[in-house]
This record gives sequence, structure tokens and C-alpha cells, in this order.
Amino acid sequence: MPSRKLCVLFDIDGTLLITDVGRVTLREALREVSHVQDPFCEIRFGGRTDRSIVTELLERNRLPVTEEMFNAVRDSYLRLLPEAITQSDGVLLPGVQELLIRLQGDPRVVLFAMTGNFSAAARVKLTYFGLQDYFEAVFGGDHDHRRNDLAKHTLEKIRSLRDWSTTSSGRKVDGSNVSELDEAESSEWVTIRDKIEFDTVVVGDTPADIECSQAIGARCLAVCTGGYSMDELKCHSPDSLFSDLKDQDKVIEALFG
Repeated sequence: MPSRKLCVLFDIDGTLLITDVGRVTLREALREVSHVQDPFCEIRFGGRTDRSIVTELLERNRLPVTEEMFNAVRDSYLRLLPEAITQSDGVLLPGVQELLIRLQGDPRVVLFAMTGNFSAAARVKLTYFGLQDYFEAVFGGDHDHRRNDLAKHTLEKIRSLRDWSTTSSGRKVDGSNVSELDEAESSEWVTIRDKIEFDTVVVGDTPADIECSQAIGARCLAVCTGGYSMDELKCHSPDSLFSDLKDQDKVIEALFG
């Protein structure tokens, strides 16, 4: 009988790190694509997917809400982001790296990033802050407008994986196209059991993270590092709630329930 794993889905912005590079770079991408000199970007970003954010920005700036325009803004944003992040004032949040080191070394745990960012944007941020190697895959907000749908599709993709370790070539899975792996690629995965059995915990900093965990029957560890207060998060009934991730012993105890 295979042992159960603890599948931990980490949000990125406001949970692992803080940076304003997304808003700033999206403004530049809109300016580049639409030639609007001062695009309106003062909308809520926290807890949302990039799909929904870009769609609203197109609407607010009276630009065509078409797939062609959406793709143009996305592509411009992703091209500008690697350079922009080097000029940003982003910071890694307290306790994050120490916690990830401990969890990655625990054979009972598998770590994934589940984020509203485009998957490619998430990888840029994780790489810049030195976090990319802690996660087996990144699942991003490329296609879903709602965080709940992102969580549901993430869980489906995780269940479709034949193994949660790296392939024989050392390549990790891109969560944006896990379902599109062809037979040759998927045969690289080492099958260690017929059926993956796991418990799931979402770690995030917004009410949307709590709600999406409930939508997939997962537990949620909420953290007050992204702008929401303890009281604001508590009213959404997370399973556990911390001011930050500095106390690794207590956080790990809460993750295991």
C-alpha cells in the first residue's frame, strides 16, 4: 500500500515574496501594445489570476478584449519581466527559504507552486529569488479567470502525474502544460506506484487562497504577509493562520494538521 504524501500548494506573491514588478511591467506592456501613454492599472491584483487581471485592464483602458490583444499584452509582459525584476525592490519574506529547505528534505512532502501569475512569470520570479528548485511544478493563472477553477485544474493535473519527482533527464514539469505531455515525454517519468495518494494544503495570503482550498476539499494555511490582516483572513475560516512563516516548527505542525 503506497504511503500518503502531503501535497503543499504555495502561492507566490504575498506569501513567498513581495514585489511590485507585476503592476509596473503590465503598465509598460499595455503602453507598448496599445500606445496608450498612461494606462490605468489601479485595480486589485491580490488573489487574482493574470488571465483575469489582463482582461480587466483591457476593459478599463477601453481596448479590445480579444484573444489577440490579450496574447499581445501577455507576450510583451513576459518579454519585459526578466529585466524589470532586476530593477525592482522585491524581497523574500521572512522564514520562507528556511521553511522550503525543511519541507523539501521531508520525504512525506511534495511542493508545488500554485499561483495567479502566468506560469512563465512565476518561473521568472522564483528563479530571481532562488526558489525555483524547491518546487516540482508551477501551476499558473494562464487560462483560468477564477482562482477556484485554477485550484481544481491544478489538482487534476497533479493527479495525472505518474510521479512527483524529476524526470530521468532532471527536467521538472511545467504545470501550464502537464496535460499536454506526449507519450514519449511522459514515459520519462519513473512510475513508483499505480495510484498517487495525497493530502493537500494550500498556503496563501488572501481570502481567494482560502476559498479555493475549500473548493477542492483541501486544508488552508493562511499567512498575513500580503496585506490582509489577521481578522480579515480569519473570517474566511482557514484551517490555520499565521502572521508570517518564521516559526517553522509551528508551521510544519499546522501543515500536517
